Amino acid sequence: MEIIQGSISNISQETNITGATTTGNRFVSNTNVKSVQDIHFRVDNKPVHVKLDQAVNINNGEQVAVAGHLKNGTFKGFAIKNLDTNITYKISSFKIILAFIAGLVIIYLGSQPLLWGLKFVGLPLFSWIAIAVGSVFIVMATFFVIPICIKYFRANKLIEES
Repeated sequence: MEIIQGSISNISQETNITGATTTGNRFVSNTNVKSVQDIHFRVDNKPVHVKLDQAVNINNGEQVAVAGHLKNGTFKGFAIKNLDTNITYKISSFKIILAFIAGLVIIYLGSQPLLWGLKFVGLPLFSWIAIAVGSVFIVMATFFVIPICIKYFRANKLIEES
């Protein structure tokens, strides 16, 4: 994780909105809508891409700091700080903590069928299915959910210190 600083140019923002409506019966329905800000720009002529859950108010020529890492020639940012206005745009710590806890719960849920499958290895098919399902849950949380939470937490800390 590193920080790049400089003058911003070529700003392009788009809002991606996704959602669904579910109906339990004729009296109850539930609508979930999620919007994500997809922001592309250049910092001192280096391409940067950031996805956030909030609108970002930055203009060409302003000085910014972006926390992230280089991936395939583009700097993938996780948090932005407008150095001219001193406003920080980042994923909230509350959401990061909730996602981290969800990752720990997924690991726990994956450990239960895994342990059951190891306990009853004598039942060939059922024990191997349980071991496979438990392993998938543990791998998902260990290699996807937890590392993403750590990246966002580090980015938030770095951008606050800049």
